Amino acid sequence: MTNKKLFWILQFFGWGSIAGINIWGKLVTRTELSKLYIYLEGFGFILSGILTTLFIRKYLKKQITFNKFQSIEIKKILISLLFGSIAFYFLLLFFSYISYYILNNTIPKVTNLQHLSTILNSFIFILFWMLFYLSIKISQKFRKNKIEKLELETSLKESQLNTLIGQINPHFMFNSLNN
Repeated sequence: MTNKKLFWILQFFGWGSIAGINIWGKLVTRTELSKLYIYLEGFGFILSGILTTLFIRKYLKKQITFNKFQSIEIKKILISLLFGSIAFYFLLLFFSYISYYILNNTIPKVTNLQHLSTILNSFIFILFWMLFYLSIKISQKFRKNKIEKLELETSLKESQLNTLIGQINPHFMFNSLNN
């Protein structure tokens, strides 16, 4: 399986699982929200997560060099975490407000505590996504470096063996075989 295919499978599975748990929780607690709104909000959550992390991934692939990981890379990661969390929050807000307005012809009343909670949750979701993504990228890079090192060691041993074979005197071999 290619890395691209694996990325998309994990994206849909990860964001879909979180949205599914959220939908299930809201349906079980019997809120005053309609079922259609809850499902639309879940779809908006999946879409927000995928869009946000897609752009974070593009940024990280372009800006982060894993060969020479320095403090500037950490700053770039933290900046992408901050902006990714903010983007995720606003996308969630956008999809929630649009869904609510379409179904109810009114804008939902949201408290400051709910906004703060959503901001904190957005940060946590993006943080865990980035930790998961970076751990996969770093382990892939580590594995690739290990394979390259083993290939170099094998090449070195082959060249040493060829050098030794070339140094053996053919007459010595002939005499050794005859004795």
